[in-house]
Amino acid sequence: MDRKALQAILVMIIVVQLLLTGCQASEEGDLSTEEVSKFVNQFFQQEKIKKMNVPGGAVVVVKGDKILYEKGFGYANLDKKIAVDPKKTVFQMASTTKLFTATAIMQLVEQGKIDLNKDIQAYLGDIKFDNPYRNPITVKHLLTHTSGFASSETQKIDFERDLLKFHPIKTFLQTHIPPVVRKPGEVFMYDSYGYTLLGYMIEKVSNLPLEQYMKKNIFQPLEMKNSTLFLSPEILIKRSLEYDPNGNVITPYTWAPTIDGAAGLNATPHDIANFMISHLNSGVFKSKNILDSKTVMAMHKYQSEIHPTYPDTTLGFENSLLTQDHHNQYVISKGGDAEGFSNLLTLLPEQKVGFFIVGNKPSDIRQEFYKQFMNRFYPNKKHLEYMKTPQEKLQRFAGTFMDLRKDFLITHITPYGDGELALEYNISFVNNGKKKIIYRQIDPLLFVNDEGQLLAFKENSDGSITYMKNLLSYSQRSEVPYFPDVQKDDDYAQQIRNVQVSKLLPSTWNNQFEPNQPITRGEFVTMTMLVLEVSPTIEPEQRKNGSITEKVKKAMDLGILNNPDKMDEPIQRQEAATIFMRAAKKLRMPEIDKLDAQITGEVNDESTQGVKAIVALELFGPEVTKTNTGVDYHPKQYMLRKEAAALISEAIFKLAP
Repeated sequence: MDRKALQAILVMIIVVQLLLTGCQASEEGDLSTEEVSKFVNQFFQQEKIKKMNVPGGAVVVVKGDKILYEKGFGYANLDKKIAVDPKKTVFQMASTTKLFTATAIMQLVEQGKIDLNKDIQAYLGDIKFDNPYRNPITVKHLLTHTSGFASSETQKIDFERDLLKFHPIKTFLQTHIPPVVRKPGEVFMYDSYGYTLLGYMIEKVSNLPLEQYMKKNIFQPLEMKNSTLFLSPEILIKRSLEYDPNGNVITPYTWAPTIDGAAGLNATPHDIANFMISHLNSGVFKSKNILDSKTVMAMHKYQSEIHPTYPDTTLGFENSLLTQDHHNQYVISKGGDAEGFSNLLTLLPEQKVGFFIVGNKPSDIRQEFYKQFMNRFYPNKKHLEYMKTPQEKLQRFAGTFMDLRKDFLITHITPYGDGELALEYNISFVNNGKKKIIYRQIDPLLFVNDEGQLLAFKENSDGSITYMKNLLSYSQRSEVPYFPDVQKDDDYAQQIRNVQVSKLLPSTWNNQFEPNQPITRGEFVTMTMLVLEVSPTIEPEQRKNGSITEKVKKAMDLGILNNPDKMDEPIQRQEAATIFMRAAKKLRMPEIDKLDAQITGEVNDESTQGVKAIVALELFGPEVTKTNTGVDYHPKQYMLRKEAAALISEAIFKLAP
């Protein structure tokens, strides 16, 4: 998932926080074809749903061993007005593919060919991993996303626009081997690479290509007639077009590897309904067993959790993003996202109910559907009682937390009142314009905000806190000490902290930050090169602050700097903007010099475009002056260290790889 996809998901989550429930709650237990049809019709008639402008998609609802409801909405091809047919229109499943891979693995477990608790090296042949921990990585660790591998974002499953090009799974795995950076089994971190490994494991153990195994053991028994891991010309003709957030058609693509257990499935919503029915009926579909009932129960049981109320994963399924809307029901789910679509599969095993929604444009429609479905058919909510733990006793939760999957997402947590914590992100738009998001304590390690969203912590044996999880992030506390000369209530404190924990500072800045000191040309070049060279393959704890000499040389070699002189002298803000623009154009954002913005103040001609780019991206702190006529960047003033921190801190996310 690239930066734009993550941004779309972040915006989607934020919008969900603001949406009000649109369908009236009713008595639990009236889940019938008639009631579901009425609910879905009401759902799509809401103005807020219409405003999402999703060209097309589908909804299927199953109960017991029957499809209760299935209907397409909108168009698979908007220009040609080809309507979505849930039985015929194929959609990409993206990460929902992982449920099928997990099901296949569990079939092989039943046959005694795979042991969940065995070292994965036993099944992978000559694909080897350097694991510095005594604990081996087991098959169960891969299924539950607790392998300890570095971020799966680093082992990027790329889009492939050339539909004739084939990327072998083994080659992909061998060229994308991640380091093991955490003890296996210690903590959840979403990991697509692990599921690609599981797909390869299926091939090795079964002696069948992954596509052939899935067809023989899952697709055919479940009568999934339009499901495949291989995007053939026949399937491509049936597949819905996909649209970007602006409504433009996206060029069809596959994945690398081409046949992939993490993200490669194409299927109709009707086929997905059959899969849900099998899981809700102890592995049986129309008298055909794909799994033993005990195996299905094991797959549906949560295996990892940061808190019992906020579990992570089963053997394949996951907890919904919207845990607060479970309404005391046992819920397991799996969602899929990529360029041009999103989907959500949800099961309530105890009710033998499942539903699946897919849309051919990124939006928050699936979350809103889930929320309203649960409000409509399972409305009973749990009454919360709040704790009043003294503020000083909440200090153990305070700190800076870095997301395990995208370490540029940084969360700051501070005690706010008795039984209350304040949470702030480094990403300005995430807070919905709020300076702080307040969470109230409902359990020693669990908090909830006004939207009902949970914040949970993992406690060590000594009572200290290492991990945090909320709607947006699963994060680890940074142990980097704060700069003693930066006050925590300073306007720049968080931005300084962001670049500090991300190790984006000159190596000469050790114990003091000196926020009001002008930054030198060499120091600014170093920070610029560090943030634009950040590779998620290098974990934060393995990174080092930069050598000024090395980074200046690199900037010279790339043509970002024309002259290595005067590196020890202070730099004007306009020159800093120009250097940053040149570096970003070369290393991260080729079109940055085409950005435009209204600026005021006297700017040198050679620096005008650099200042416009910085202003357009809002890479600054409170030092600029905003008026009705534009932004005064104060271009000829020397840039202070704290101002440089603000620029680089904003760039951490906005120009992330």
